[in-house]
Parts: sequence; C-alpha cells; structure tokens
Amino acid sequence: MIRKTFYFLLLIFPVVVISKEVGIFLEEKIINGKKFIHHTLFDGNKEISLDEISKTPSLSFCPETGLIWVDRNHRAAIVQSIDITDDGMGIFANWYLNNERASFYRTIGSNSPLWEYSGSFYWTYGGHSIGASYNGSGLVLSSQSSCYYWNKNSSFPIWIYNYPITGGGISKISYDGNYVASATISGDLFLFDKEGNLIWQANFSEG
Repeated sequence: MIRKTFYFLLLIFPVVVISKEVGIFLEEKIINGKKFIHHTLFDGNKEISLDEISKTPSLSFCPETGLIWVDRNHRAAIVQSIDITDDGMGIFANWYLNNERASFYRTIGSNSPLWEYSGSFYWTYGGHSIGASYNGSGLVLSSQSSCYYWNKNSSFPIWIYNYPITGGGISKISYDGNYVASATISGDLFLFDKEGNLIWQANFSEG
C-alpha cells in the first residue's frame, strides 16, 4: 500500500507544479519574534528567491534599479502608452506614429514581445489610454472606432466592440479583469464584462 501511494504521488506531483500560477509570491516568516517577508518568483519552471538575487548583482535578474532589457526594434515608432501587470510579470505597450501596434512582453523574458497586434490606437496626452489586469488575463486599448480586449496568451482579440459614433476613446480594465470601462470623445461611457457584453451605457457630455 505504501509503494502504491508513493507512485501515485509521483504521478500527481508534476501536475501540481505545472498548474501553479506564474508570478511573484510573498511569504511571511517570523524570526526571533520579528516578521519578515520573503519574495519568491515562479517563472513557470522553477522558483527563484528574489531576496537572494538582489544580493548577487552578477545574476541576470537585476535589483530594482537595474536594466533588464531594452526593445530597440522600434521600427520608427514611439511607445505612446504603457502598462505593467500588478504581478510584475507582463508589460503591455501601444506603439504609435509608424508601424502602429500593440505589444505584450514578459518582464523576465527578452526584449522581443510575446506577441504583437497591428493596429492604430487612439492617441492621448499622458499615455494613459491603456489597461492591464492584475495578471494579464485582460488587456484593453481603444482605437478611433472600437474597444479591444486581449489576454496575455494571444495576439488575437477575444472581443472587439464597435462604438456607435467614431472619433476615439480610452479603455481601462478592473484589477481582476472582469470589467472594462470605455469613454469616448463623443461623451459616452460604456461598461462591459470580460466576455464583451455591454452592461450599461451612459452619456456624460456637457451639452
């Protein structure tokens, strides 16, 4: 019976490891009556202690102020808007001016994006016209005519909502990725669920 149980554990253990979410995790430890927080990064294959890495500058993962990578393949474009997922694992960017596109990167990956989507998205001052959920399960941008919703796994939009009146808009997403709000320059505010269903619409124009 013990041998059968051992083999059963060997079979299920890889499944447990693979199913673990990629991200940065915090663990509280009490040492000599004092509370310490231990930071661990799981990259999909192994766990890495960020506390130990920060003490070793020669390692590839740098401390807070270190340069990890630079994407110089701009193709005569500039990054107009950018957002980073709250788990620290993903970067979502909107390239503007030439070869316009949306790009998604892994922070601990390389300077090559995981995916790109060719398209012209609405330009705003301040670079705030972009949204990413906590772990990249939802990513949003608006064009002159539509709201786009992706996730980190694919460049193909999960859904696209076409505004009744074109002209541009700004889209944001909730922390958990379940809700998207879009405001257009025509004075309309839209709220969607993560499936792209319109929950409600309101007009906020001064006229």
